[in-house]
Amino acid sequence: MNSYKVNLIVFIMLLNGVLSAQNEETQIIEKNGLSTLVTAKDNIDYGDQYKGTTSEKAEAFYIKAIDASNANDKDNAIKFYEKAIKQDPKFVEAYDNLGRVYRSIGNLEKAEFYYNKSLEIFPKGPFALMNLAVVHRINGDLIEALKLYESLTMFHPENPEGYFGLASTGMLLERYRLASENIDEAIRIYEAENNDYLGQAYYIKGVALIGLDEIEEAAPFIKKAQDRGMEIDDETMAVLYEAETNLEEMEETSTDEDGEDGNQLFKTAQDYRDFEEKYVMISDWILNTPVGTDKETRDAYSGILVIWMTGAPDVTLELSDKNLPYMENPEMMIAFFAAYGRYAINNPKADAVETNVAATKDVIKFYNENKRKLGKAKGIDELIKLDKKGKLKAYFKE
Repeated sequence: MNSYKVNLIVFIMLLNGVLSAQNEETQIIEKNGLSTLVTAKDNIDYGDQYKGTTSEKAEAFYIKAIDASNANDKDNAIKFYEKAIKQDPKFVEAYDNLGRVYRSIGNLEKAEFYYNKSLEIFPKGPFALMNLAVVHRINGDLIEALKLYESLTMFHPENPEGYFGLASTGMLLERYRLASENIDEAIRIYEAENNDYLGQAYYIKGVALIGLDEIEEAAPFIKKAQDRGMEIDDETMAVLYEAETNLEEMEETSTDEDGEDGNQLFKTAQDYRDFEEKYVMISDWILNTPVGTDKETRDAYSGILVIWMTGAPDVTLELSDKNLPYMENPEMMIAFFAAYGRYAINNPKADAVETNVAATKDVIKFYNENKRKLGKAKGIDELIKLDKKGKLKAYFKE
């Protein structure tokens, strides 16, 4: 299977939250005789190496920090976590949560610093291992992320998040066998717990098998994911199976205006070129029609855009961490596809940087016009700030 097409699948998976970190702030307080043990929210038994803080002052500041964090008061959360650490310099949970707060405000350097401080005290700490891996993944250091997830599985073999992290990162590295084998372990644990993330795990398993060209084996996992409530719409299904148009049991395909089968729209390179004028027309409709209006048409058009963008011989969409803001909402991803393809068609000599900048400006306009329906998107808000400062081109050039 074409690796570019699998990368596009991963992009859509990220949109749906499949590769998102499954972590929550540590905050449960458990009484243990005269001392106080602050533990992770999932009550993992840390063993003999770390038993939590015994400092009542540190615990008091820690609770104040959590209250501030729950009130979205990041400044006071940071201040009180730092006070807790001053009272107890080996307070692992305080370092963990301080890292989490800094990550939530986009300060990855400080987040990494505090997660590493936590691991210096408690090298087996599951929260720090998992979240430091997430930071490395955001920074594009996927190999380092893999090492941390491997440590998590070694120290905590019954914690499914290590296997889930290995699988999702393996997908980003196009190491589909690694992804498939590790998601099997996550599925085993999730099934025993009837975990809410089981549908996402089935989805990753299916996509990993597609990456291995094991299409027939993949289909049942995609079906299981659907049965668990995963919203695998026609567009995603079309991307998942676009390389296997002869798969007879695949019935969910997007349709064009004449009702043709979506996978039959483009059989040759010339088919894609002949469709360019209609692609621009559809893109205009996607970008200019308010979200929530005529959902059936929007869904059908979205499916066509994804199929065309996946196979177009003259337009290459290079995905990177710069595209992460579009993953906050499926509607914005489709808007990005529409804007990127439209600009590339109308400006065939434009390079990737110029096309990304133009497409991003269109997505910003789309976001501003539909913010009430789309909701707040922090990543897009950051792009808006860059645009106002005239720094979008530099951002995409980095």
